[in-house]
Amino acid sequence: IACAEFSYAALDVVEIASSTKISVAKSAMVFFALGEKLNLLWLRDMIEKLVVIGPWHAHARGVLRDELFEHHNLLTQTVVNKYGVKNPEDTLNKWISANKDTVKSVRNMLQQMRSEKNIDYATVMVAVRSINNLVVANQ
Repeated sequence: IACAEFSYAALDVVEIASSTKISVAKSAMVFFALGEKLNLLWLRDMIEKLVVIGPWHAHARGVLRDELFEHHNLLTQTVVNKYGVKNPEDTLNKWISANKDTVKSVRNMLQQMRSEKNIDYATVMVAVRSINNLVVANQ
């Protein structure tokens, strides 16, 4: 049960390992470290906590969740492909250093969102879009 929270990422971690030709363990290290540095796990939780009133809210929440997972996956693959994984922490630090302005902007925005009392669909959509901007900036 303790590991259930992280099982959502299992297929992504394996896909990243396969596409980048690295071990699943190293893939997981980079994936979760990136998620921690960018507050993506918090953002995923906020998506799950969105109030669903009817089928369109359910659909919107599912789309936001899928987009976040896709962006996290693509960003992890990009980081691994550009910087390798001999030391996952060094890999992430190199990527953050190379993208410091964009990463700082996203981190600041998400930190501001964390201080909000109510997170709604529009707020989460802006956050997911900002993660997409990181992906696009790194392609």
